[in-house]
Amino acid sequence: MTKEHRFSGGASLFVIYWDKGGKTMSENISMSVSSPIVKGEKKLVYVLFSEDGKTAEFEAPGAVLVNNTGFSHDDIEVLKDYVLSNWNTIFDMAKNIDPMKAFLES
Repeated sequence: MTKEHRFSGGASLFVIYWDKGGKTMSENISMSVSSPIVKGEKKLVYVLFSEDGKTAEFEAPGAVLVNNTGFSHDDIEVLKDYVLSNWNTIFDMAKNIDPMKAFLES
């Protein structure tokens, strides 16, 4: 299994090399992570992947697909596996997001 993470800006992951079960994505994909949101008694994070006009949004920790525009079924499966396998890292990123600072910097 191959994994490579390149972090920038605390909330973005710009390169994903993920090989799991013969499914590989080696294109440049950006990943944005929301700050944690409380929904009922659960803490959720929304994870958005984008590449060349394609987007896929997941609700984590369960990697529930919320929206997909343009990614193939196989791509979605790889991204879902990525979210599930890297939940702890994604949640750590989300906890460190300061929404006000991000808003002021945009």
